[in-house]
Amino acid sequence: MAHIHYLHGDSFGNAEKPAVMDMATTRDTFETACDFRIHNKPVNKMWEWTAVPSVPVNARAMLPSSSSVTIELAHGVKMITFVNTVPITATRAINRFCLIRNFAINPAFDFMARDNMLKILGEDKVMVDKLAPHRLEQEYSLAPDAP
Repeated sequence: MAHIHYLHGDSFGNAEKPAVMDMATTRDTFETACDFRIHNKPVNKMWEWTAVPSVPVNARAMLPSSSSVTIELAHGVKMITFVNTVPITATRAINRFCLIRNFAINPAFDFMARDNMLKILGEDKVMVDKLAPHRLEQEYSLAPDAP
């Protein structure tokens, strides 16, 4: 979760306040989930009415290859992102995504949601493209957000 403020600083993270607060995790056989709060980047005038002191986030990873991230802003403004990754070869996969929102629901606003989602996925792609899993002799499990 710590990458939010650095990798997504231009879209929704806040490098000036890079805290991940009040994280609580749960897991069972089929999923792992965490709830936490982040400081959003300063909002522009158009979004001022949705400003909150910190943004509650729920992130879930579900077997076999799906995830969701839910954020809620002031006045009940909510966005849920679903991503499903389907391997098609040993080195390639297809990502299917859906951004659900409960505001600006007229189809005329769809391009804005789509553009923002593609921007966020593009920010993730920069990091993923730099990974070199073939250089690891074995798989490692790390706790990068631990104190």
